[in-house]
Amino acid sequence: IPYGAALLLYAFCLWKASAASDNRAWQRRILSWSLKLMALLVVGILATPDTFLGSLHMFLGSSLFILQLILSLLLLKWLTPHLINFALFGLELLSGIAAWYYLPLSRGPLLQTQVVFQLAFIGLLARTIRMTAKSSSAKF
Repeated sequence: IPYGAALLLYAFCLWKASAASDNRAWQRRILSWSLKLMALLVVGILATPDTFLGSLHMFLGSSLFILQLILSLLLLKWLTPHLINFALFGLELLSGIAAWYYLPLSRGPLLQTQVVFQLAFIGLLARTIRMTAKSSSAKF
């Protein structure tokens, strides 16, 4: 139950972040729609247990990770270059590769690599929100 509650809270926060986005600039529209899609994917992952609907669960999870990596690349492009942003993306990429490696195995730190991936993505997203809120000269 705590795992499910955490995923629902994560989906809710993604949806709220998308709704709070100012949709005037095309970059913000991309961010807003991406966050809404991520929220739906998280709910889909929760609704499809890996023990019963394993293939669908893995497809939804892989789609979420790919969308987050693509959005992270866009955020790096849109933001002013900063070492912390690149470090967070590097951590996200490395943990994503590790998760991909451990996915077909029946053992290994799959959950831990997924958590590190999500924390790195959320860190980059939080920095984006904070940097764009501080600066009106941001690209979006």
